[in-house]
Amino acid sequence: MFETFFDFIFSRWTGIPMLFWFGMQLRKRGLDRITFECMTDDRISYITDKQILQLWNRLTRINIIIGWWYSKVIGPYFIVMSLLLFVMLWIFQWDIPSIFAGREHIAWLLAILAAISGWMAFFPASWNPEAGDPGPELKTRFAVGADIQFYKEVVFNLYRNIEYQTYLAVYYDKEDKAFRQLHLDYLCFVPHLVKWGVIAWYSLLMGWCFILVLNTLVKNLIL
Repeated sequence: MFETFFDFIFSRWTGIPMLFWFGMQLRKRGLDRITFECMTDDRISYITDKQILQLWNRLTRINIIIGWWYSKVIGPYFIVMSLLLFVMLWIFQWDIPSIFAGREHIAWLLAILAAISGWMAFFPASWNPEAGDPGPELKTRFAVGADIQFYKEVVFNLYRNIEYQTYLAVYYDKEDKAFRQLHLDYLCFVPHLVKWGVIAWYSLLMGWCFILVLNTLVKNLIL
């Protein structure tokens, strides 16, 4: 099953364009992240809570770091790998040997690791509509993770709603405020999951791509 799936994904017709597009998108999104953090954000002036300020600054640092790695390292890495595969598969007409033939247990282990790291990086928390409206541009998102722009929208709306409920405490249910506060407290912990999830996710993808290219070179040049 894995062998057939990977043969299709990394075929001449789908693998190379997909890998090149993936690298270009990562590079573009990395530059977008850095541009977003360089823009003036007036929302921080409305935050007076020290813990939320620390979370906000931590998210800013994470976004800049992810943006740098996307635009300078990971994106160009996949672009170069796609060009190498283009030379090997289209010009030299080499075949890609199967990496997981007879190693299905390793394939399943890597798939499980990829699923866990992908959840940690991109889906560690969900956006609850009761927490506040994140705005029309981000309303279609449902997970809070490595998308720091959406992450900040959710944090700011939660904080604003909690502060508003505190100001007009007599009109609001205490349980509703406690629920939002609990959700916000969890979001203060999520950056740790996002950081290690992104590292693990892209380490798996980059390592897999490197082994694929190296194995192809070895099988066609040496053996």
